[in-house]
Amino acid sequence: MDINDIPELPLSEETPPHPLAGKPMRPNRLWRFLSFVGKVVRNLFLVLLGFYLFLQLPPVQRTLRNAMTNYLSKAWQMDVQADRFYVDYYNVAVLQNFLILDQQQDTLLHTGLLRIEFGLHPVDVYNGIIKIKSATLDGGHFALRRPAGSFDFNLQPIIDWLNPPDKKKSGKQTDLRIGQIVLKRFLFERNDLLRGQLGSFDVTMLSVLFDYVDLPNHFISIEQIDMTGFQMRINSVAADYGTIPEEDLLTLLAPDSSATTLQKLPNFLVKRFRFKKGTFALNNYLKEAFKTSSDTLVDYHRMLVEDIRIEADSIRLQEAQLTGRLVHMSAREQSGFTLTRAQAAQISLSDNKLMLAGMKIETPYSQLGDTLILKYGQFSDFTQFPDAVALDMRFNNSTVRLRDVM
Repeated sequence: MDINDIPELPLSEETPPHPLAGKPMRPNRLWRFLSFVGKVVRNLFLVLLGFYLFLQLPPVQRTLRNAMTNYLSKAWQMDVQADRFYVDYYNVAVLQNFLILDQQQDTLLHTGLLRIEFGLHPVDVYNGIIKIKSATLDGGHFALRRPAGSFDFNLQPIIDWLNPPDKKKSGKQTDLRIGQIVLKRFLFERNDLLRGQLGSFDVTMLSVLFDYVDLPNHFISIEQIDMTGFQMRINSVAADYGTIPEEDLLTLLAPDSSATTLQKLPNFLVKRFRFKKGTFALNNYLKEAFKTSSDTLVDYHRMLVEDIRIEADSIRLQEAQLTGRLVHMSAREQSGFTLTRAQAAQISLSDNKLMLAGMKIETPYSQLGDTLILKYGQFSDFTQFPDAVALDMRFNNSTVRLRDVM
């Protein structure tokens, strides 16, 4: 059939045009919104990336380091130094070879590496909340000293700066929130020549995992403390009063009945802590200038306790009363005395009494229980143990072999 033979169909009526015919199509509103959000995110990323790269420039790092050290040096009236300061990612600040020299030009704090990871959020910053996710000090030394003839420790200028006497209370206070603090190969020293007390605490690894820190209400909640490889040393020597007048010296050394040792500490809760591979050394040179006792007897003036392991939980300090539960303790003294296992259902510690209730003590040859009470005038009396400490033991289902006590 030829195409010309196909009949043409008549149109009954003209087809109406489409309503949108001849008009440009408008883009979808959702697509426009997503496109806008994408541009904002992209520009924000570029700004942050540019800011991060800007902070990596050596001149910028030197400027920030100098600004920080100059500000702290002026505020504390001390010499504050740092070899390098830089930002690792957008929320991590790193200081290398951070050093604080006290007003006598002795080391107050030194750490090879200080790394702080912040939790930055605009809302938190506006509300005065400072979040520190983690702080790590790797290789360091902190020395608390009170020189002969001085009333104050070398840390006092920093304490006065943090809590000035004329500080006005404001309605809005800073809320500090800490996640974790890690110390590696760190040494603490406390040398009080005015009282003749020298001590040090050296730790290979210390990790403190916080629940929260409530500074305005003086309360700290800690989820867990883990410590490995610690060495604690205490030496008692002759006090050096220097040139302090006698009337001032009597006031300074008089017992402070208004604020005991535990009352000066903030209330805290430690849910769990573990110490292992520890050493404790005590040398009371005031009582015994030279060791005179047999090496096979425990000398309370020359003690060396090794292989210390302690596990405890539910440790709470409230109203100058420390309570908790001792899960496990073991140690070995240089005389040969070995504590195989010690535990207590309840620990109670105050400024003048220590009580272990529901106690069990095991040595290779003896078993003791169930209550131990130590009474003393102040904590420093333990440097004169057992002369200045009263011992009260209540035995129940106990077995003692003579080779443990002779």
